[in-house]
Amino acid sequence: MPRRLLAILSLLAITTAFVCPEASVADEAACNADKLGSLSRAATSLLRCRARTVGHADPLDPDCAAEVDSLLANAFAAAEAGGGCASSGELSDVTTALHAFEGDLMTLLVVPPDGRRCAAGKLRATARRAKHELNCRRVAAAAGMAVDPLCVTSSEADLSERFERRDARGTCTTTGDAAAANGLVADFLFFAASRIDGSSTTPVPTGLMAAVSGSSIDLTWVAPDPGSGLVRSRLLRVLNAAPGGPDDPAAAVVFEGEAEAAGDDLTALLPNTTGVPRTYHYAVYGCDIDSNCETTGSHTTITPTVREALRAGGYVLHWRHASADVCGDQLALGTADTTAVPDWWKSCDSNCATATARQLNPTGRTEAAAIGDAFATLGITVGRVLTSEFCRNVETASLMDFGPVLEESQELTYFVYDEASRCSDTFAMLGGAPAPGTNTALIGHAGNSCAPLSSLAWAEAAIYKPDGMGGATYVDRVTAGAWLSLP
Repeated sequence: MPRRLLAILSLLAITTAFVCPEASVADEAACNADKLGSLSRAATSLLRCRARTVGHADPLDPDCAAEVDSLLANAFAAAEAGGGCASSGELSDVTTALHAFEGDLMTLLVVPPDGRRCAAGKLRATARRAKHELNCRRVAAAAGMAVDPLCVTSSEADLSERFERRDARGTCTTTGDAAAANGLVADFLFFAASRIDGSSTTPVPTGLMAAVSGSSIDLTWVAPDPGSGLVRSRLLRVLNAAPGGPDDPAAAVVFEGEAEAAGDDLTALLPNTTGVPRTYHYAVYGCDIDSNCETTGSHTTITPTVREALRAGGYVLHWRHASADVCGDQLALGTADTTAVPDWWKSCDSNCATATARQLNPTGRTEAAAIGDAFATLGITVGRVLTSEFCRNVETASLMDFGPVLEESQELTYFVYDEASRCSDTFAMLGGAPAPGTNTALIGHAGNSCAPLSSLAWAEAAIYKPDGMGGATYVDRVTAGAWLSLP
């Protein structure tokens, strides 16, 4: 995981950097400047190479990455050959951090086929910012001075302006991600520069990472150096846009305190789907004891998948029964209140000369069993299974074999009870919260005006997320054979 590696390297840099005691101030300045200049060329080359390959739907050319690594290694060796460097042996850490930065940037931008030109443009804008600021750092290092803050703010503003222009064209998969990209650049440049000059003070949080773990999104970061006075961290989250600063009113505060780790509840968030893209942007800021915070922060993103969401639990899935074209429903026999043949709909008779209800065919039985096997493979837990009383539904639920005892439901049963209310009754069931860590399965029918349930194919499921107030949010639909290919 690149961001975890970058965070670890940040800690190692504090304790393992080799400082040359005999280096003169002038020698150190010259060496640091040379290394920063070579890093500027390497970072620019890597990001521009990635922009070219992204724009043409090709993977990153391994020769390009190898050439960048070789360029950096040769330049660092040449700088150190002259002696007097502030530190040495940092090449491996800086190279790893460069590739981690590139990987994190690609995760942030999300590159589908129709958004390639946008992502390529944003990569070039990021390369421009890295080049500009590293050159400012090179000039400052050569003069033995701190980097000009105006250089940093102007390069940040330039990236933001170029990202916003790309967003305005309407072809980007992700928008509002300039702040997160600036945060990634800031993290990388701070780490690399401090590794090169042998410094260890961390004035802002670095290395923020997010990873799904069960029902939690685990977030970790490296807190600022205590000497900076920033003794607390404030962690924020915004959907589909980067937090606009530590006091962003649109952001949810996930954590505030003195730790370097926190968890966010995955079950409270909706997953990313093709219909509704969802990327959660996190930022952690360093704050003093009075909750006054710096504004640079460290940024990362995570895009929970439907598979991860279902593993965490908290969803209700409505299936139409599996494929069934054997015999037919004898609706002329009447409803439960009027029929002279009690429970005719429950019959599993497949002899069409005597059958009173439609039954599963062999394909339907295979579909139902395969869905159950897929859930076992995916590690998705079902805590309750409710089914229509029709035999084809009960058999579908039985073959799925999710584990719980089947509950037959009149509300899900087609025609014979209160057909006029079947839609509203079903939606009421979709709003029922499952037990923690589990999902609820409903095995019903189509044949009503209850979109999208009315349009489900045999063995297709609609996924809903109860909202805690009796309602539910539609998430996605999954056909019978698509479960194992869920992202």
